[in-house]
Amino acid sequence: MASKRFRSTGRGTCRVCKRSVAASRMGVHLRAHLPDGGDASYDPYLPGGNRGSHYIIRVDDRGPFWMFLQVPGTRTLKDVDDFLRDEWLEGGFHLSVFTIGGIKYDSEPESAEHGETTMRYMLRDVLEGNAMFSYEYDFGTTTRLRLTVTAARVPPLVPREGTVVLAIHDAVGFVCDACGGAATVVCAYCTMLSDGSLLCDDCIKDHECHQSNPDAVLAVVQSPRAGMCSFESPPNIRRDW
Repeated sequence: MASKRFRSTGRGTCRVCKRSVAASRMGVHLRAHLPDGGDASYDPYLPGGNRGSHYIIRVDDRGPFWMFLQVPGTRTLKDVDDFLRDEWLEGGFHLSVFTIGGIKYDSEPESAEHGETTMRYMLRDVLEGNAMFSYEYDFGTTTRLRLTVTAARVPPLVPREGTVVLAIHDAVGFVCDACGGAATVVCAYCTMLSDGSLLCDDCIKDHECHQSNPDAVLAVVQSPRAGMCSFESPPNIRRDW
């Protein structure tokens, strides 16, 4: 998506200290919250204090949408898949796949044709520090995400089990392709990859797809799935920390 089509601060709020930080610096900022010289295997928030190291993972769409997750190393790729689906993407039943080191981990490997394997691997068994990998959701109108491990096998920054959002982008403003004002809707037929798909309430009235089929018009949402597959419900991720 061309940068002229959205307005973004390029920043987000750190859940730990509530500071506004640039996306390019958030990984370093979060690592600075880790205890100096701490034993990476020590987790004071779990029984016994020595179980389940954590990962900090950046997820982005190479555009305005990004977030940093804290995930226990004992969680599986399937757990991450479920979180992305339910909280940030569509929550639907489309197929998905992670690709790590050339190996594909499929949501339904039994139906795959190219030797994909299951997502039931724990993160600590497939991810190392600084690893970069990819995620694809829905092989019809595909959403492609890039994931980067910014810290591996570290204590948690937020004392909570499961996947936690440590930071997420500020709200993105979309620009009307017709008048340059604030876009409120997207044409699913044109898609967001095509000029003319993002429109304001006034300009949509003259849009050809809207005139022939009003159901093609969707509300823009703060998600990489905006404009895809009839998705127009706000993502479930909370920003009120």
